[in-house]
Amino acid sequence: FEGTGPVMLPGEIMKKKFFRYCVFTLIFFSLLSPVFAVAKQEVITVASRYDISDGGKEITLPCLLDIPAGREVTAVLLVIPRGNGRINLRTKDGRILHDVNNDPFIRNTALFHEHSMGLAMPDVPSDRVKGFGIAYRKTREHAADIAAVLKDLRDRFPKAKIYLAASGGGGVSALFAAGTLGRDL
Repeated sequence: FEGTGPVMLPGEIMKKKFFRYCVFTLIFFSLLSPVFAVAKQEVITVASRYDISDGGKEITLPCLLDIPAGREVTAVLLVIPRGNGRINLRTKDGRILHDVNNDPFIRNTALFHEHSMGLAMPDVPSDRVKGFGIAYRKTREHAADIAAVLKDLRDRFPKAKIYLAASGGGGVSALFAAGTLGRDL
Protein backbone atom coordinates (compact mmCIF):
# COMPACT_ATOMS: atom_id res chain seq x y z
CA PHE A 1 0.00 0.00 0.00
CA GLU A 2 2.76 2.41 -0.74
CA GLY A 3 1.78 5.87 -2.02
CA THR A 4 -1.84 5.72 -0.88
CA GLY A 5 -1.43 8.32 1.91
CA PRO A 6 -2.85 8.17 5.40
CA VAL A 7 -5.78 5.90 6.01
CA MET A 8 -8.91 7.59 7.44
CA LEU A 9 -10.91 5.72 9.99
CA PRO A 10 -14.72 5.51 9.57
CA GLY A 11 -15.30 7.97 12.46
CA GLU A 12 -13.05 10.57 10.83
CA ILE A 13 -14.86 10.17 7.51
CA MET A 14 -18.18 10.77 9.25
CA LYS A 15 -16.86 13.91 11.01
CA LYS A 16 -15.61 15.30 7.70
CA LYS A 17 -18.95 14.61 5.96
CA PHE A 18 -20.87 16.12 8.87
CA PHE A 19 -18.70 19.26 8.79
CA ARG A 20 -19.27 19.66 5.04
CA TYR A 21 -23.01 19.18 5.55
CA CYS A 22 -23.09 21.87 8.26
CA VAL A 23 -21.18 24.36 6.12
CA PHE A 24 -23.43 23.66 3.12
CA THR A 25 -26.57 24.08 5.26
CA LEU A 26 -25.39 27.40 6.71
CA ILE A 27 -24.55 28.79 3.29
CA PHE A 28 -27.80 27.51 1.77
CA PHE A 29 -30.04 29.04 4.45
CA SER A 30 -28.11 32.30 4.57
CA LEU A 31 -28.81 32.72 0.85
CA LEU A 32 -32.51 31.96 1.34
CA SER A 33 -33.09 34.23 4.33
CA PRO A 34 -34.38 37.72 3.60
CA VAL A 35 -32.19 40.72 4.16
CA PHE A 36 -33.16 42.24 7.48
CA ALA A 37 -34.44 45.77 7.33
CA VAL A 38 -32.46 48.44 9.08
CA ALA A 39 -34.38 50.02 11.93
CA LYS A 40 -34.61 53.54 13.22
CA GLN A 41 -35.41 53.65 16.92
CA GLU A 42 -36.14 56.71 18.97
CA VAL A 43 -37.83 57.71 22.18
CA ILE A 44 -40.57 60.26 21.69
CA THR A 45 -42.46 62.09 24.43
CA VAL A 46 -46.18 62.54 23.98
CA ALA A 47 -48.15 65.12 25.95
CA SER A 48 -51.39 63.51 27.02
CA ARG A 49 -53.43 65.46 29.55
CA TYR A 50 -53.21 67.77 32.55
CA ASP A 51 -53.38 66.76 36.20
CA ILE A 52 -55.71 69.36 37.71
CA SER A 53 -55.15 67.95 41.20
CA ASP A 54 -51.45 68.82 40.89
CA GLY A 55 -51.78 72.43 39.73
CA GLY A 56 -52.40 71.63 36.06
CA LYS A 57 -49.17 69.70 35.59
CA GLU A 58 -48.81 68.22 32.09
CA ILE A 59 -48.84 64.40 31.97
CA THR A 60 -46.52 62.91 29.37
CA LEU A 61 -45.73 59.44 28.09
CA PRO A 62 -42.35 58.32 26.80
CA CYS A 63 -42.89 56.09 23.82
CA LEU A 64 -40.60 53.72 21.93
CA LEU A 65 -40.83 54.31 18.19
CA ASP A 66 -39.24 51.61 16.04
CA ILE A 67 -39.65 52.10 12.29
CA PRO A 68 -37.88 50.76 9.20
CA ALA A 69 -35.13 53.13 8.09
CA GLY A 70 -35.05 54.33 4.50
CA ARG A 71 -38.60 53.21 3.72
CA GLU A 72 -41.97 54.85 3.71
CA VAL A 73 -43.92 53.53 6.68
CA THR A 74 -47.22 52.03 5.48
CA ALA A 75 -48.55 50.98 8.89
CA VAL A 76 -47.73 51.42 12.57
CA LEU A 77 -48.69 49.05 15.35
CA LEU A 78 -49.46 50.89 18.56
CA VAL A 79 -48.62 48.13 21.02
CA ILE A 80 -50.12 48.49 24.49
CA PRO A 81 -47.75 46.85 26.99
CA ARG A 82 -48.91 43.96 29.15
CA GLY A 83 -48.33 43.50 32.86
CA ASN A 84 -48.23 46.72 34.85
CA GLY A 85 -47.67 48.76 31.66
CA ARG A 86 -44.15 49.78 32.64
CA ILE A 87 -41.49 49.08 30.03
CA ASN A 88 -38.79 51.12 31.80
CA LEU A 89 -37.86 53.02 28.65
CA ARG A 90 -34.53 54.84 28.96
CA THR A 91 -31.36 55.78 27.11
CA LYS A 92 -27.82 54.97 28.15
CA ASP A 93 -24.67 55.87 26.23
CA GLY A 94 -26.80 56.71 23.18
CA ARG A 95 -28.59 53.35 23.21
CA ILE A 96 -32.30 52.87 23.83
CA LEU A 97 -33.03 50.36 26.56
CA HIS A 98 -36.26 48.83 27.85
CA ASP A 99 -37.47 45.81 29.80
CA VAL A 100 -39.68 44.23 27.12
CA ASN A 101 -37.24 42.29 24.96
CA ASN A 102 -39.41 39.19 25.39
CA ASP A 103 -42.60 40.89 24.22
CA PRO A 104 -43.82 39.07 21.08
CA PHE A 105 -44.20 42.32 19.15
CA ILE A 106 -40.73 43.59 20.10
CA ARG A 107 -39.14 40.23 19.23
CA ASN A 108 -40.64 40.39 15.73
CA THR A 109 -39.91 43.97 14.71
CA ALA A 110 -37.63 42.80 11.88
CA LEU A 111 -40.60 41.01 10.31
CA PHE A 112 -42.71 44.16 10.57
CA HIS A 113 -39.91 46.25 9.06
CA GLU A 114 -39.68 43.91 6.08
CA HIS A 115 -43.29 44.88 5.32
CA SER A 116 -42.70 48.63 5.88
CA MET A 117 -44.46 48.52 9.24
CA GLY A 118 -43.33 50.32 12.36
CA LEU A 119 -44.04 49.81 16.02
CA ALA A 120 -44.80 52.23 18.82
CA MET A 121 -44.97 51.18 22.48
CA PRO A 122 -45.76 53.71 25.19
CA ASP A 123 -44.34 53.49 28.67
CA VAL A 124 -46.38 54.47 31.73
CA PRO A 125 -47.57 58.08 31.98
CA SER A 126 -45.64 60.48 34.20
CA ASP A 127 -48.31 60.30 36.91
CA ARG A 128 -48.03 56.47 37.11
CA VAL A 129 -44.27 55.85 37.17
CA LYS A 130 -44.60 52.61 39.17
CA GLY A 131 -47.07 51.15 36.69
CA PHE A 132 -50.77 50.44 36.90
CA GLY A 133 -53.28 47.63 37.22
CA ILE A 134 -56.33 46.44 35.36
CA ALA A 135 -58.59 49.03 37.04
CA TYR A 136 -56.55 51.92 35.58
CA ARG A 137 -56.68 50.32 32.13
CA LYS A 138 -60.46 50.98 32.21
CA THR A 139 -60.25 54.70 32.98
CA ARG A 140 -60.82 57.77 30.83
CA GLU A 141 -57.30 58.93 31.71
CA HIS A 142 -55.76 55.82 30.18
CA ALA A 143 -57.98 56.14 27.10
CA ALA A 144 -56.81 59.77 26.83
CA ASP A 145 -53.18 58.58 26.97
CA ILE A 146 -53.81 56.12 24.14
CA ALA A 147 -55.68 58.79 22.13
CA ALA A 148 -52.72 61.19 22.53
CA VAL A 149 -50.27 58.58 21.24
CA LEU A 150 -52.61 57.78 18.32
CA LYS A 151 -52.81 61.48 17.41
CA ASP A 152 -49.02 61.84 17.55
CA LEU A 153 -48.56 58.80 15.30
CA ARG A 154 -51.14 60.08 12.80
CA ASP A 155 -49.35 63.44 12.69
CA ARG A 156 -45.96 61.75 12.13
CA PHE A 157 -47.21 59.22 9.58
CA PRO A 158 -50.23 60.75 7.83
CA LYS A 159 -50.27 58.14 5.04
CA ALA A 160 -49.83 55.11 7.32
CA LYS A 161 -52.57 53.00 8.82
CA ILE A 162 -52.42 52.83 12.61
CA TYR A 163 -53.38 49.58 14.32
CA LEU A 164 -53.91 48.97 18.01
CA ALA A 165 -52.20 45.77 19.18
CA ALA A 166 -51.78 44.17 22.58
CA SER A 167 -51.12 40.99 24.47
CA GLY A 168 -52.01 40.02 28.02
CA GLY A 169 -53.37 42.87 30.14
CA GLY A 170 -52.71 45.28 27.28
CA GLY A 171 -55.75 43.72 25.61
CA VAL A 172 -57.95 45.25 28.33
CA SER A 173 -56.51 48.68 27.47
CA ALA A 174 -57.01 48.17 23.74
CA LEU A 175 -60.60 47.01 24.12
CA PHE A 176 -61.52 49.78 26.57
CA ALA A 177 -59.87 52.41 24.36
CA ALA A 178 -61.76 51.09 21.34
CA GLY A 179 -65.05 51.33 23.25
CA THR A 180 -64.25 54.79 24.63
CA LEU A 181 -62.76 56.37 21.52
CA GLY A 182 -65.13 54.80 19.01
CA ARG A 183 -64.62 56.28 15.54
CA ASP A 184 -61.72 58.41 16.79
CA LEU A 185 -59.69 55.23 17.12
